[in-house]
Amino acid sequence: MNLRKYAIVAMACACLSMTACGKSNPTGEADTLPTDVVAITEAPTTTEAPTVNTQEEQPVLEKAGMLRSITTGEWVDEEVAKRRPLCIMINNIEDAIPQSGIDHAEIIYEAYVESQITRLMIVMQNYDGLEKIGPVRSCREFYVYYAYEFGGIYTHFGFSPLAASLLDRVEHIDGMKLDGSDFYRTTDRVAPHNAYTSTKGLLNAASRYNFDLDLDDDVETTFQFTQYDTKEIEFENGMDCTLFKPGFVRNKPEFRYNESDGLYYRWQYGEEHVDMESGEQLAFKNIIVRFVTGDKYSNGTPLLNNQGEGEGYYITNGKLCPIHWMKVDELGPVKYTYSDGSDVILNQGKTFVNIINVDDLEDVYFE
Repeated sequence: MNLRKYAIVAMACACLSMTACGKSNPTGEADTLPTDVVAITEAPTTTEAPTVNTQEEQPVLEKAGMLRSITTGEWVDEEVAKRRPLCIMINNIEDAIPQSGIDHAEIIYEAYVESQITRLMIVMQNYDGLEKIGPVRSCREFYVYYAYEFGGIYTHFGFSPLAASLLDRVEHIDGMKLDGSDFYRTTDRVAPHNAYTSTKGLLNAASRYNFDLDLDDDVETTFQFTQYDTKEIEFENGMDCTLFKPGFVRNKPEFRYNESDGLYYRWQYGEEHVDMESGEQLAFKNIIVRFVTGDKYSNGTPLLNNQGEGEGYYITNGKLCPIHWMKVDELGPVKYTYSDGSDVILNQGKTFVNIINVDDLEDVYFE
């Protein structure tokens, strides 16, 4: 591959404007791997806010019996839209794949844990009828902050002692305490890669603890979505991004853009990342990259700084644009903006969030 290094100045020039335009969504195979890749060696800087050409279309603000989901921005049944999201830790080591129930996730977070292993946290409001979700794995404290960016109920199977004091402050479900009832183990895999739950199990567990399953009317969540039903945000002068590699060195995830349906399809461990139950490959309309600072505890667990502010990327429709993030309230949302302070508005659909330590910038690639 021909690797090219981009300095901050190139990042600052990446995205000058964007427009909203109609898109069709036929199915099709993902694009082949590109041959020219950009190596990211410095954190990006934000750009001037893009302008959106909405032409004459007006936002769609009401639909009978439906509300916009806080996790996708799409119209969903009012009952679903008023739910607190379930935020579930998912094992992502080789012995744990393929996972189950993850194709229902509207948002997925990924970050390193120990030994260059990543763990996923899936976020979903529309969780009806799932009989197998998992393998569910243990908590790391920074994932708790991600769950509370959406007012969610955080679910895990055990936890690092370093997270104990934080878990005491939030509503969470520990499957290890409910093993054999609301959580169960399969025989096709060995522990700790065989712990699963279900929709019924999670709702039973929430009831045990008297957790409110209704979304707070005043909750402030992280993502804002376009309100247009037939037009999408596109970066006119953003950098091309038909391949994105977050740089996690063990599972080697990739997102490959499929122009025919406008989605990024995910690979890891050299294969399509699929759900075990449905066989469907994971695909996303939006990719968010959040660069954070951090260190490690003495046992090797990452100590990621998710408060304060930093830089990142918003990737959609084959383009990449630098953005800025800020988190003031420890258990509150993250605000994504452009350099003039205007909000980043996402296209409707599923979103994948990559949390990347700035020390690992050299491992991140895109074209």
